[in-house]
Amino acid sequence: MEQTRARFPFESFPEGWFVVAFSTEIAPGEVKTVHYFGTDLVLFRTADGALTATDPHCPHLGAHLGDGTVKDGCLRCPFHDWAFDTKGQCVDVPYAPKIPPKAKLRTWPLVEQNGVVLVHYSARGRAPAWTPS
Repeated sequence: MEQTRARFPFESFPEGWFVVAFSTEIAPGEVKTVHYFGTDLVLFRTADGALTATDPHCPHLGAHLGDGTVKDGCLRCPFHDWAFDTKGQCVDVPYAPKIPPKAKLRTWPLVEQNGVVLVHYSARGRAPAWTPS
């Protein structure tokens, strides 16, 4: 009986890698919002081609970053222009001399190969145990 309780209830989505977009859908300098796992994910591609998946809301005032822009390799918030690098770290607050230490975004494990963009999902926040190859 104890084993049964440990398994139930099932998570809403299974843990693993999921296709969330095609590579051709996100051009350099573009931002795209996709909806998976019951939430929005914001995908952005830098001018040099690096692709990142982040949580959708700016930690400052909650603006939806899907309306943001990509500039100098960073995702810029549409409200106050805070800049987040491809690791989710805030690297610029245009009107402030100091960046708040908690100003960061959650980034999702992402793999781009064979023309598809895969994101790893884990309800428990576990890192991927394997990477598609």
